[in-house]
Amino acid sequence: MSLTSSAFRNMIKQVRFHCLNKSRIIIQDNSFDNRRFLIIPEEGPYRRFGSITIRASKAPEPKEAPKRQKGKRSIAVINGVKMTLISDFQDDSCGYLYTEGGTENYMSAMKICVDTFDCIFERLFIDFSKQDFEQYKPEIAIADEWQHVTFYYERVSNEEIYRFCENLKVTKSFDFHLSFQPNFELPPLFRSYIENIQLRGDWLNGEVLCSLNCQNVTLYDTELNARELLKLVTNWYNSDKKVLRNVEIYRNEKKFARLDLKAFNPTKFKVDDRKSEEEEDWAEIHSKYGYDIKRKDGMIASICQDGHNFQFFVWHCTFTDMKS
Repeated sequence: MSLTSSAFRNMIKQVRFHCLNKSRIIIQDNSFDNRRFLIIPEEGPYRRFGSITIRASKAPEPKEAPKRQKGKRSIAVINGVKMTLISDFQDDSCGYLYTEGGTENYMSAMKICVDTFDCIFERLFIDFSKQDFEQYKPEIAIADEWQHVTFYYERVSNEEIYRFCENLKVTKSFDFHLSFQPNFELPPLFRSYIENIQLRGDWLNGEVLCSLNCQNVTLYDTELNARELLKLVTNWYNSDKKVLRNVEIYRNEKKFARLDLKAFNPTKFKVDDRKSEEEEDWAEIHSKYGYDIKRKDGMIASICQDGHNFQFFVWHCTFTDMKS
């Protein structure tokens, strides 16, 4: 088949269309007056097939368009929505799709992509210092779940946070850089299973810490105390749950008092005496105040304290005793 034949070009188009299946939708660094989302093929051999950026606005005139948006144009009306596709001038594997008619048509374009390519909602990043919660309800409504979500800003009311998170589902990572005010109600999202969660602020307390259902928990700038940490350790010790992998707390306002671990029959943790057979990061644990505790099911956790920081690592694999 000739590389320049129409049959070959059509075949390439079909292959590229197929490569958009299971593509990832990313909404990042979004400002409401320049609303857009990005579609990227899944990682692997198809990653080089480029991306499509979809914007909720009228396409710029050719003379006024940015340099990269001076490529070929095609216009179509799909489900009553006028769409203008512009090829990237420097890389024709990338494109820009403009949807006229405001938010409703923009969301219609997103739904077409989701239905056609069975897209995965991968990443939602919103800085709420630039816009309010209500403007992003359509994105939350159209997605069954997001893999990664990041929220930034400080001054948001408890009611706004609850309403926005009430129907939100996150599976892989949730970075929450907002702060609840006193007397807050924790949204169900925070008690749902999420692989990784990052939280920060003085609103965090022992009740929140013990209610999280995540593999990896990282907290910053907290005002926790040794009693609340001991409750976390006790809850894990008396349970048979195997979800938790680690809890790391950094920059607590006050130094943590030394935890009384006598009830758990602790043994001194010496990283040089053993090596992990599966996990990669355990060899980096080092603290002269580190101790191991063993649960009745044989699972071991390592507790390390150092001033304003606290680490609680749960071993989900066997390890080799170097001394034996």
